[in-house]
Amino acid sequence: MKIKTIIITALLFTGLSLHAQTERKATDFVSKYPGKTFLGAVLEYKSINTEEYKFVKVEPSPVTISFSLPVKSETIIPSYENLMNVVRDKVVRIGKIKSNHSFSFSLKELKSYDFLSLSFGQKIDTDLFFGISKDAKPRKTAVMVDMSQTYFSVDMDLPESGKIYDKNRNPEIVKREDELVYIGSVEFGRKVTVIVESPVSYGDLKQAIQEALSESKDKPMSKKSRSILARATVRVMVIGDEKLPDTHPDNVFGNIKDYFDRPVTVEDFGKPITFQASYVKDNSAFQNTF
Repeated sequence: MKIKTIIITALLFTGLSLHAQTERKATDFVSKYPGKTFLGAVLEYKSINTEEYKFVKVEPSPVTISFSLPVKSETIIPSYENLMNVVRDKVVRIGKIKSNHSFSFSLKELKSYDFLSLSFGQKIDTDLFFGISKDAKPRKTAVMVDMSQTYFSVDMDLPESGKIYDKNRNPEIVKREDELVYIGSVEFGRKVTVIVESPVSYGDLKQAIQEALSESKDKPMSKKSRSILARATVRVMVIGDEKLPDTHPDNVFGNIKDYFDRPVTVEDFGKPITFQASYVKDNSAFQNTF
């Protein structure tokens, strides 16, 4: 099994159509930059479809944030550090967190690598994120396995003024409102996307992947499936500064399952894996077209 692992450190399946030439739209976005994703962050909305988000420096006003956890709301000055500190404090207070959803995955055949953008809700550079050339075509069979686990979400309440910033302190932002959005909701959790390429049929490859994901001492993989994955090319992308455990040398999916099975702790409570945004000009929901 040839495995390539890519970890997105400063970087949903959205239920969209898989027609290559169809214009796609999304309101949920996998964060290419978890280390810069926080409530109240302002960025140029057109940059969401580029290799690098263009964040805009703002003198922020205090905002109130609420949690899907059974804890009280908090008021903070928007920044990544402030968000992470208050989230960590809530995790300490609760003591133990269970994911809102059990580990889940979707499996889709790829006729074109362009379809990978559907998993992100935005255009992506396949070379940067998966080591796949922009002009490359899938082998006989290519499959995307999209896996995620959500622990909790954090949302920002709109200030009474109706603006996330003070106009008097941000005159340049006022002039650019039409081109800017701000992050208003963030989901914390774990997310892994796997690309598997093989010369076998889609049915055989799908069966092999499903067996790998369900493998246990009482339910080992078949020799056929193990052989298929041993000869496959596997690319793994992990959201956040994370490393997969190496507990299953012959089954990368076993390593991924162990990664999702790790307990939530004060030191490890997931990363900002997805976000939603709103227009700065009128606070309406932002829908990306790609």
